[in-house]
Amino acid sequence: MAGFVYSFQKLSVLIVDDTEYMLSLLTTILKALNFGVVLSATNGQDAKRILEDNRPVAEAKDDLVVDIVISDWRMSPGDGAELLHWIRHHKSDSIKFLPFIMLTGYTEHARIIKARDLGMTEFLRKPVTVNSLVGRIGSVIERPRPFVSAPTFFGPDRRRQTLPFEGPDKRKAKDG
Repeated sequence: MAGFVYSFQKLSVLIVDDTEYMLSLLTTILKALNFGVVLSATNGQDAKRILEDNRPVAEAKDDLVVDIVISDWRMSPGDGAELLHWIRHHKSDSIKFLPFIMLTGYTEHARIIKARDLGMTEFLRKPVTVNSLVGRIGSVIERPRPFVSAPTFFGPDRRRQTLPFEGPDKRKAKDG
């Protein structure tokens, strides 16, 4: 399965999808993979309530009940893009840094770019397979990307690799 071997027992996932079939399918897969907690919401508004209700009180606790959000794009009220924007602009670090896997059957290039620019962590297309789901979750765990905060963007670094900088403006460490 995608080359990852993990115990998911201590992880919790929030699935957001307006289709009962997809909620049931994803819940069944995640429970079969022994995820500790699998929560679900049928739209972005319900997902926001779940995230707010499960946020550590006054940021005193380290653990958030939700470790990963997997959300469909098209829902109402509150679609996946709106939910992702709300998460990335939230005042609470425990919410704004959540890994977010965008799930959709609409995979045209412009939509992928928009999801990336909104700050998604991974993109998962429908139909979902166990391997594709585990692959995206494994990527979130195995290859976490640093977050970037810029005037027009907050989210995981959109570059999937770190390239060395070569050029006349390259900074060098001082010796001694």
